[in-house]
Amino acid sequence: MNGSTSKGQDAPHVRHWNAASKKVSLLVTDLDNTLFDWLEIWYESFSAMLNKVAEISGIPVSDLEKEFYEVHQRRGTSEYAFALQELRSSAGLSRHQVKAKYEAAIGAYRAARDRTLHLYPRVAETLAAIRATGATIVGYTESMRFYTSYRMRALGLDKLLDYLYSPEDAELPIGLAIEDLERYPQDKYRPRHTELRHTPRGEKKPNPQLLLDIVRDTGGTPETTLYIGDSLMKDIAMAQDAGITDVWAKYGVPHDRAEYALLKRVTHWPPEDVAKEESIKQREREQNGSRIVPTYVLNHGFYELLTLFSYAAPFPRVP
Repeated sequence: MNGSTSKGQDAPHVRHWNAASKKVSLLVTDLDNTLFDWLEIWYESFSAMLNKVAEISGIPVSDLEKEFYEVHQRRGTSEYAFALQELRSSAGLSRHQVKAKYEAAIGAYRAARDRTLHLYPRVAETLAAIRATGATIVGYTESMRFYTSYRMRALGLDKLLDYLYSPEDAELPIGLAIEDLERYPQDKYRPRHTELRHTPRGEKKPNPQLLLDIVRDTGGTPETTLYIGDSLMKDIAMAQDAGITDVWAKYGVPHDRAEYALLKRVTHWPPEDVAKEESIKQREREQNGSRIVPTYVLNHGFYELLTLFSYAAPFPRVP
C-alpha cells in the first residue's frame, strides 16, 4: 500500500488496471460506516436508552441486553422501534403503558441520536462533485427503510443519491402502520429526490447477484460501476464476486472499537454470520493467503474517491 489510497498487489484474484483511465458512470455506495458513523449513532442512542431503562426498571443492564438480543433476533434488525414493548420484562403492559413508563429512556435515545447524526468529513461535497459529472449515485444498505429514510433527510443525502436500495421495514405490531412511527412531519422521513427501492425479502449481502441486479436496474454495466463499503466480508467480497471494481472504506471499519462489543451482544445478526466475521478477522490477523484483499483502499475518507477515478454520465440525466 502506498499513500492515502492503495491498490491490492498480493492476491491472484485482484484485478489490475490504471485507475486514472477508468471511467465510472455508476457509483454504488454502502451507507452505514461508509458515509456516516452508524456505529457511533447506534451506540450512543441505544446505550443511552439502555442505561435509562435499567435505571427506571431496576433490571440489570446485562439482563436487559439479553432481552434486546431476543427481540432483535426475532425482528431481524438492531433498530426496532417497538423493542421496549416486546421485551420479556414488558409482558403484561400495553404499548401505551410501556411508552409512558420509559418516556425518559425514549427521550434519551432521540437526544443522543440527534447529537451524533452527521456525515463523515467531505462526504457531501464528494458526492456532489461526482454527481455533477452526470454519473449516477446509488445507495445500498441493509438498514431498514424507516430509519434509513430519516437519516437520509437529516443528513442531506436526499439531494445527492439518485436511488436507495434497502430492505423493507420489519413487521410491525398488529394495528400499527409505518406512519405511526413518524414523530415528525412526513418531510423528515420521505425523500423528495432519491427514489426508494427495496431489495428482495430475505436476500442480503454478500450476495453478488443483488449487486448485479442493482447495476442492471439503474442502467449501469459492471465494467463502469464502482462499489464502496466498509466490510471486507459483506462489501468487498460481494463486489469482487460480481466482477465490479471494489473500494474498501477502511476509515469506517468499526470492529476494533469498544462500541462494537455492545452491538454484538444485542445484535440481530445470525450467530453464523458473527462467527464468519470473527473467522475473517482472525485470518486478517494471521496474514495468510486466504484473506480478502480489496482492490482499492481509502484510509482517511470518502473524499479520496476523487483522486482515484474519473466520472462521466452514461446517458443524459432525466431532469
